[in-house]
Amino acid sequence: MKSQFLILFAALLTLTVSCNKDDDNAANPLENANNKYTFQGNTIAITGAEYYYADGDTYLYFKGTGVSDYVYFTFADIDGAIPTGAFTFHADRYSGYIPGSNFWGASVLNEEVPLGIHTTGGSIIITSQPDGAYKITFTFVTPSGDVVGEYNGFLLPRP
Repeated sequence: MKSQFLILFAALLTLTVSCNKDDDNAANPLENANNKYTFQGNTIAITGAEYYYADGDTYLYFKGTGVSDYVYFTFADIDGAIPTGAFTFHADRYSGYIPGSNFWGASVLNEEVPLGIHTTGGSIIITSQPDGAYKITFTFVTPSGDVVGEYNGFLLPRP
């Protein structure tokens, strides 16, 4: 009788731990296998996404798996809201730049280039989801190679 009780207890404990793990994964939208970017032949998982508003501009940051793995975008003259739509790179924010159609900058950072490699071209598509999450796809060109990525999840305010 004691062994039957122990078997039943072990089964219930296993079931409880399994259910809690499923709940944790469902609550964390960052654990999406499609949240990644490629650069110089390496695929980097995106482990966090943040936004920041400063000086009338909006910045989006995507954290990779390494300490210095980041991709970020700058939208000039868009403040207080995550921009949505299709955007193309325009280097001069003071001449010919159209807020809502252009982004002003993008960079990729890693251990070899901790200050970043800046874009020379590219595009971003941002769509908002009914639950408050965003789907973001991006391709941008740098002198060291293209950066291609996708993110689907929530953007958190940058501390």
